[in-house]
Amino acid sequence: IFQRLRYLLLEKKYRYDIIDAVLAKNSDNILDILARVIAIQNIYQTPGFIHTITAATRVFNLSRNVPGLIVNTNLFEEKEEHNLYNHYLRLKEIIENLIKRHCYDDVFLNLETMNVPIDTFFDKVLVMVEDEKIRSNRLTLLRTIADLYFSVADLTKIALAKGTI
Repeated sequence: IFQRLRYLLLEKKYRYDIIDAVLAKNSDNILDILARVIAIQNIYQTPGFIHTITAATRVFNLSRNVPGLIVNTNLFEEKEEHNLYNHYLRLKEIIENLIKRHCYDDVFLNLETMNVPIDTFFDKVLVMVEDEKIRSNRLTLLRTIADLYFSVADLTKIALAKGTI
């Protein structure tokens, strides 16, 4: 059924990479899949979404092999770690509620607010430090954020046009 749905969406001129990104989330609700595809297609070319894809991919690539553990705020050494984690905590509940209501345009608008804290974190904090506990905790923080970014679609499957960022 989902291969047929993919073909029908391609016929309707939705981008193959957006379709694949949404289908990778294994939703069993066809209307929900369509709503996700439409939302992403509508914002695909916006600078905010391009920045979101870049931030999400950067976070994911660094933390892809980290099991989903619990972030230990006692191990934070930098204010940027606290800022990023607090932003994540505020955003997590909002995103979860928006997903329950299938408001995917709003999900991505909210995810865009994560871009600046992510950039600041990477500018100011060295993730791969020698101290194993701190490194592991920073990677776990990034993994929790990656999971939030990827709650609607597998954003690594979305191809950005060359020169867009």
